[in-house]
Amino acid sequence: MKKIFILTTASQLDKAMAESALIFAKDLKADITLLGTFETGPSGRLDSGRDDANYVKAITLKLQQEGQRLTSIAKEQFTDNFSPNIEVLVRNETLGDAVWRLTFEQEYVMVVMGGKKTEANDSYLCSELLSVTAKSNVPVLVISKDQLLILPVENRD
Repeated sequence: MKKIFILTTASQLDKAMAESALIFAKDLKADITLLGTFETGPSGRLDSGRDDANYVKAITLKLQQEGQRLTSIAKEQFTDNFSPNIEVLVRNETLGDAVWRLTFEQEYVMVVMGGKKTEANDSYLCSELLSVTAKSNVPVLVISKDQLLILPVENRD
């Protein structure tokens, strides 16, 4: 079974986009991992002023709640005996580092959410993806802001 990673900065969890990812999961018969990174700016760097224990605890809770919510939606909507296994992971790393690591785990289909705050963040996310997935065979679906961008393998030369 394929796995879908929803990669997002913790401040940019978006219910509608996460629910859209569930539809892809159903079509692909895939499991979902909601991977939250900590607060990043347009450069993708960790906001070092916010990595204290209370912040980490609050973000972890927020991501766990989102995972539980997605699980509930999946159980309600998927009546064809398919219910994705939804995991929640929290990583204290930059967005770029997380993207780089995940794209080279070849068995995964990766869904990336983010870039919602500013156009600069949108541009950063897309350029980061294009640069680090160039040699990967992983199809990448980018759900960002109000657009869905699909980067198939054959078009990433």
